Amino acid sequence: MLMRFLVGLGLGGELPVAAALVSEFAPAKQRGRLLVLLESFWAIGWTAAAVIAELLARRAEAAGSTFPWRSAFLIGALPALYVFVLRRALPESPRYLSSRGRLGEADAVIRSIESESGIPPGAGLAPDTDAASTGRRARLRDLFGAGLARRTVMLWLLWFTMAYSYYGIFTWLPTLLAGQGFPLATSFRFTLIITLAQIPGYFTAAYLVEAIGRKATLIPFMLLCAMGSYFFSGARSEHDLILWGCLLSFFNLGAWGVTYGYTPELYPTWLRGTGTGFAAAFGRIGGILAPLVVGKLMGSWGGGFTAVFVMFSAVLALGSASVALLGEETRGRTLEQISG
Repeated sequence: MLMRFLVGLGLGGELPVAAALVSEFAPAKQRGRLLVLLESFWAIGWTAAAVIAELLARRAEAAGSTFPWRSAFLIGALPALYVFVLRRALPESPRYLSSRGRLGEADAVIRSIESESGIPPGAGLAPDTDAASTGRRARLRDLFGAGLARRTVMLWLLWFTMAYSYYGIFTWLPTLLAGQGFPLATSFRFTLIITLAQIPGYFTAAYLVEAIGRKATLIPFMLLCAMGSYFFSGARSEHDLILWGCLLSFFNLGAWGVTYGYTPELYPTWLRGTGTGFAAAFGRIGGILAPLVVGKLMGSWGGGFTAVFVMFSAVLALGSASVALLGEETRGRTLEQISG
């Protein structure tokens, strides 16, 4: 449990930082697309994990042994060594540097980007005016200040909805499928196929966030995910399980990509990392609760497979309503225009 806690501490701290950092480098016309594409690599990693799990499960099944979870964890830990490359190669955000009065360093980062991109010096990026030497330190109460409280409430509800549905569904999916009478190796195969649908879901969302907007993409994706979950609840044949599972996966992860891209846009530079981090943290409460609720529904509460996915359908529908009522469109606007 201690080791798993440390894994969660590292993962939970990394995800919001990556989204906030890329948002501060990306130009307004491509910012949403780049952020969704960044998050699409989550699906590639999840697919790789599913492939590894299926191969290990088949090997264990053939040998008549138990699933070698320690080997799966070891393989999954190896990509974390990439952090040593990131530490040396990743530049600091010029917006962050300028907000701390380190204008010389900010200018050096901008010039290096201009040079790598073939842009004449001074004709490309420039430190944003909202970040210039504020010296402000973010606090939790700042997230509920003037002009930000509505955004914060909407984002916290959005993150809770997405984490609740994602971790509740995909943490349990192989076990839930095995509970329908399928062998464990077959359940992992189904999970792999369903997971593969996440990748085109991300790419579709990456196109739509700039073509039609954040809200106009996010709300339909959440509602269509709710529909997929509802019909998945009644699926029993292999064909139906894969069909509705793929649709659920496609729209859920597409919505996730938009969520990661949308969140850092709604806060000023001095508050961006904190705002994104607290939204993600609140969402993780949903990520903690959902697997526990699924376990209870499948066990002592006696709800079963159908009740589990009807529940996720309802949660997703309510989450989409919060975005429709409280969200605002940010497509095509600079970070400075959004933050006022």
